[in-house]
Amino acid sequence: AVSSNYTISYIDGNLTVTTATLTITADDQSKTYGSANPALTASYAGFVNGDTVANLATAPTLNTTATTTSPVGTYPITASGAVDLNYAITYVPGILTVVSSSNVNLASLSINSGLLNPVFSPNTLVYNVNVGNDIHTETITVSSEDPLAKITINGIIVVNGGSLTPVSLVTGINTMMIKVTSPDGSVTKTYTLNIIKESSDVATLSNLSISNGVLEPVFESDVKNYNTVVKYDVASITVTPIVTDLNAVVTVNGVPVLNATASTPIILNTGENIIKTIVTAEDGITKETYTITVYKAVGPDKVVATNVLSPNGDGKNDFWEIKDILLYPNNMVTVYDRAGRIVYSKKSYSNDWGGIYNGSPLNNDTYYYLIDLGDALPKIKGFITIIRD
Repeated sequence: AVSSNYTISYIDGNLTVTTATLTITADDQSKTYGSANPALTASYAGFVNGDTVANLATAPTLNTTATTTSPVGTYPITASGAVDLNYAITYVPGILTVVSSSNVNLASLSINSGLLNPVFSPNTLVYNVNVGNDIHTETITVSSEDPLAKITINGIIVVNGGSLTPVSLVTGINTMMIKVTSPDGSVTKTYTLNIIKESSDVATLSNLSISNGVLEPVFESDVKNYNTVVKYDVASITVTPIVTDLNAVVTVNGVPVLNATASTPIILNTGENIIKTIVTAEDGITKETYTITVYKAVGPDKVVATNVLSPNGDGKNDFWEIKDILLYPNNMVTVYDRAGRIVYSKKSYSNDWGGIYNGSPLNNDTYYYLIDLGDALPKIKGFITIIRD
C-alpha cells in the first residue's frame, strides 16, 4: 500500500480452513427370510472439491445385527470407522428389513427304487414311479429351494434334504403328497408322487395238507400232482392250502378257501376221487393247479382174489390178481403150498406175482393164501390153483 499521508505497517493474519461436514448414511436394505445378508452400502453427503469415498484416509465399515437365520423383522445397519482430517464425519444408521420367503419350490425329489416320470423339475407337480412286486418299501428324499421351508410327506415332517423311510407299499397306487410351506406359513405348494407297485404273479403254494392220508410224493411247491389212499370208512376229507403270496386266492374244487384254512369237507366215493386246488395270483391272470387223487378203499369184504392162475403168456390170468388190493397199501400177502411151506410172500402186494418160487415156476397144484390188509382188519383166506397147460 502507498500513501503520502500515512506511514504503513503490516501485521500478518491467519486463514483458518475448518473441516467440512461429511454425513455417511447406511443405505436401507431388505432380504428374504433365510437368505444370506445382502451387500451393505452407504451414501455420502458433504464431499467437496470433487472428493469421493476413495479419497478418505479410512473408508467406513458397515455392519448389521441380522444373520442368515434372523426372523422376519427390522435390524439396524451401522456405519463406523471412517477417518479423514478434512472432514467431520457423522453417521446415520440404516435398516435391514427381513421379509417372508414365498419360495415353496422343491429343489430335488428322489426315491431309492424306480425312476421319476417325468424327470424332476421344480415346476412339475405330479410324478409317477413304477416298481416291481418285490419292492415292499421306498425311501423318499426331498429338499426345498428355501432351506427354511417346511416339508411334509403325507403329513409327516421331513427335514430339508432328508428322507422319509421306510414307506410301506401296497399293490397298486401308493400316493405320496409332498407339501412345501413357506417359513411364515403364508404360501404352500403340493407335489404328488404316485408309486405304482405291480401285482404279484406268484400262484404257488408253500404247503398243502389233507385231513386223512399221506400225500405222495411229499409236498413241494413246484410239484403239482399227488396221490393218497384212505380207508374204506373215511367219509370225507378236507384240504388245507397255504399260499406263497398272501395276496393270492385259492379254491378247492371250485369253492373259495381262506389261506391256511381247511376246505369244506369233500365227500369221498369208493375208488378214485379228484380234488383240484387252484391258486390265482394277485394279478388275476396267473394260475396254478394242484391235483390230489384220493383213492378210497373198498370195504375189506370187497377185496376178492382170483382163484385161478394160468401164467402161460396168453395175457389172461398170467398174474394173480386181488381186486382192489392197491387200495390197501399196507397189505401183506402170503401163499403156502399143501405142506404149509411159504412159496410167496410180499409186503404191499401189487398184483404182480406169476406163480414163481425161487426163480422157478411152481407146479400145477392148489395153493393157499393169507391176505392181511393191515389196520387190524380181518384177514382173508382162500386158495388158488395154478394151471400152466
